[in-house]
Amino acid sequence: EFLALNTTPPPPRLYAAAINLCLGEPIAWDCLEEVIGYMKKQGVEVDESMNSSIIKMYLKEGNIAKALDILSKMNIHSIETRPKRRSLLPLLEATCGKGHYEGAKTVLGLYQTLGINPSQDEFKSLVGLCTRMGDRPMMAQVLEDMSRLLYSGVREDLVQLIQNWFAVDCRVGSEVTIGGSPYCPACHTKLLSIDLDDQELKELELQMERIIGKQLDGRENDHNRRNMPEFENVFSGGRTHQSMRGLHHIEHFKNFLKEHEPFGGFNAIIDGANVGYYLQNKEHTSLKYSQIDRVISYCQNRGLRTLLVLHASHMYPRNRFEQKLCQKWLRSDLVYVTPHGMNDDWFWLLGGISCTRSNRDAVVITNDHMEDHHSALSEIALSGSMYRRFLTWRERHWTTFTFESGAANASPILSFPPSHSICVQSQNPENPNEKAGVKGQMMGSGSTDDYLGRLWHFPIDNTVSEDTGVRGNVGDHNMGMLSNPTQLIGSRSISQQRDAPYHHSRQWLCMPPRGYDTKRLKPKNVVEDTDAHGVFFTRNFSTLA
Repeated sequence: EFLALNTTPPPPRLYAAAINLCLGEPIAWDCLEEVIGYMKKQGVEVDESMNSSIIKMYLKEGNIAKALDILSKMNIHSIETRPKRRSLLPLLEATCGKGHYEGAKTVLGLYQTLGINPSQDEFKSLVGLCTRMGDRPMMAQVLEDMSRLLYSGVREDLVQLIQNWFAVDCRVGSEVTIGGSPYCPACHTKLLSIDLDDQELKELELQMERIIGKQLDGRENDHNRRNMPEFENVFSGGRTHQSMRGLHHIEHFKNFLKEHEPFGGFNAIIDGANVGYYLQNKEHTSLKYSQIDRVISYCQNRGLRTLLVLHASHMYPRNRFEQKLCQKWLRSDLVYVTPHGMNDDWFWLLGGISCTRSNRDAVVITNDHMEDHHSALSEIALSGSMYRRFLTWRERHWTTFTFESGAANASPILSFPPSHSICVQSQNPENPNEKAGVKGQMMGSGSTDDYLGRLWHFPIDNTVSEDTGVRGNVGDHNMGMLSNPTQLIGSRSISQQRDAPYHHSRQWLCMPPRGYDTKRLKPKNVVEDTDAHGVFFTRNFSTLA
């Protein structure tokens, strides 16, 4: 009645609210048609959120064809109407669940076109569809995508579906526990450490520079500058050293890194602000310089060439003791001070990628999961493989930290990546211990059957969601998949630390090919670690669930 009587066009959000009201039980189709009719009269476009609601309404009625029709009319070239994951996922689940093969391929094609990387929810639907339809090429691609995207383990419900798929080929998996030793106790195969090669690192660095340059030129400025117009540059004038524009600061930082390469470069880059603000009260936040200094000392005492990245606003503390710490860091040439108007996170991130090219053991020390940079990193996702390369790099070079206790001088504990990558791994059954790297994971020129017939290992995520009670990281996608396992280490070099006892064991699904001889690969002179290996058992699946 309000829409019919009101002569002034109401704001679009009112239409969105009216459409959402139609989602009740039963669905008010007549009301929906009226609302859309008023929108057409007043020239209001149905945006993505409204279309998403309409799609869900049709899916509740079981009308997949009509939901697909709504999706096909959404303009992917307009930011207002471009489909998002919330529009695509319900349709993918519905089409896969009903065996609607062509519809599922249509939705999956939009995922690829829009650069939306699938998460475990999508993989669960796709594995179920592949099993139902017996689609081996699609299953090979699904497994390939899983190996490049799932870095927090595979949910147990998804592991169950994967076992069902392999059961069709009469392949039986073993659930094992792997800790410090990278060897699988079921097949005696050494898990791989999967990292980027030099060319991939170079391409990732260039892509990251492009994204950083876009932000530095005023399009997406951090540090309370988000409302600045696009054409206005944050470096057009103002305080000291801001006469250089945008990427000139980044070039200066890259030259700083190159100057230190003849001396071995850096292999430990510290996110100073993240360390300093660790466990601080949000209401009374203050940077703890002593915490930063303890992490620096910890790294230096273990022979790590350390670089501290700290914003200029933190270099003028009022406390005299903290002033002396800043002066000591400057004299030692171990701190790089990032300028005002720029987010320091970009420097330690780019520095970590750059230093990895010259030091394969280089790590970034931070607990920052970069939630505030998600929109920027999604640009990498638009190029597909580039975003996946970022995930691969991060899994190998991201180090988290904590402190032993709340004491003023508590020692830090660093959690380096383990000796093997925590991701879905496929290996050549004829030579499983070859150093394959990322490219060795991919299908390449081999046949689908060859790829599916490889030796597979799936890390299992059996954590329980507090919200849903479901095991595994239900909502993990994009940055949410990047949680790193922890490894408590002693006073050794990084290369030795990666071979140190891994105190946090993880369950894996080992899926060898049919007739695979596991005894021939059993390593000799390996000290058994009961915590690392534990016991394993076999689950048999004679019929599909």
